[in-house]
Amino acid sequence: MNSSTNNTEFDVINHPKEAIKLGLKCAHSKLGPYNKLQIESIQRLTDICLAFIKHKKHRVAVNLIKKICNHDMGPNKAQSAITVATALIKNKQIHLASSIAATLLPLPGKYKMMTIREIGRVFKAFNHIDEVHKIAFSLMNHTETYAKKIGKQLKTIKNTRT
Repeated sequence: MNSSTNNTEFDVINHPKEAIKLGLKCAHSKLGPYNKLQIESIQRLTDICLAFIKHKKHRVAVNLIKKICNHDMGPNKAQSAITVATALIKNKQIHLASSIAATLLPLPGKYKMMTIREIGRVFKAFNHIDEVHKIAFSLMNHTETYAKKIGKQLKTIKNTRT
């Protein structure tokens, strides 16, 4: 395997262990959010997760993406988590998408709360209003004021089914 993550190919079907290993390496990238290698590493992680989802290996994708759901989460990692959660929701893996938001919930920081909010909005777009309300309730009970505000915004979302 190449020591650089940006030019290394992965094969989630024939070589899933190597793909997981590469995904973990990408997830542990701690360069700044504007560093080109950081952006490429997080994009590669996203691509690996999406490939696992495409091949119905949803839990593997979630386990990988949760590695970036930590105190170091910035804009690239946040977008990656949203992208993976969206793919899970599209594949009717509601509980797994919710688990990404739940992993972020106890962590302080606006990027984490904005990521949770965006996952809530995706749930709304796919008319999973119960999940939106669960997320809203959890945010409203958070210790941070900005989390409570986001929770109140999500709480106002109504069921649009007729």
